[in-house]
Amino acid sequence: MSFDREAIIQKINDLMQRSLTAQQVYEWALSAALTADFEDFSEKDAVGSKAIKMLVDINEDRKVSDHELKVLEYYRQCLGGKREFRDSCSEEDLPDVDPAILLKWKDAQAPALEMETKTTRDKILHQLRIYVYVYASFLLFINLAMLVALGGPWSDKRSEAIMTFPFFIYGLFLLLPMGVISGARMFLASMPLFIMGMAYFWFKFFQTLFFLPVHWGNLFMYFFMGAIPASMAVGLLVYEKFMKNKQAAD
Repeated sequence: MSFDREAIIQKINDLMQRSLTAQQVYEWALSAALTADFEDFSEKDAVGSKAIKMLVDINEDRKVSDHELKVLEYYRQCLGGKREFRDSCSEEDLPDVDPAILLKWKDAQAPALEMETKTTRDKILHQLRIYVYVYASFLLFINLAMLVALGGPWSDKRSEAIMTFPFFIYGLFLLLPMGVISGARMFLASMPLFIMGMAYFWFKFFQTLFFLPVHWGNLFMYFFMGAIPASMAVGLLVYEKFMKNKQAAD
């Protein structure tokens, strides 16, 4: 593989003009840096060697930022003899990039940034849903254990046992996919249920905190396995019903 200053300048031009993709330039620069002749080339042309390493570093993530475009322009001018190369170069020393080139890269960066934002948002929503599912499973388990301990709805403690039933309904609704409970009819049942669940656990949390002897186990449970995930469930349902479809349309 042969390479010289003109070849490096051409690759920089191709990348800045988007004639080649960042992946293609990255592969070319990496191949050049791994050849047996690269060490000899580095001794003869230190600037050219640094430019090739720069092309590898810039394109390693397959993205090119505005700052990196300035670095590319800097090396292009140094290799072309228009500017003296310096190892330490501040942001102020970097040359401006042709607005037409910046515009080309803005078009490329916008979808990638939007996709990255959507991916991050989806990851956060996924983690919140998992938290709500754990909360729902915990709620069902606790109330099932309570129902068994009370002897079931046919025991002498029937009135206490029956009080677990609303929590079973609430827990089962929490386990349903958000896309299902945000439907027109299901939403009319699920939203009031979720709000009542949230209100109940916040009430129990503040009641334990201010009006009852503080029991840290109960306080922890009512907060982290009650009020917080119950509030998240309301927020996720509102997002699914009113915001998700709108964002998808945008």
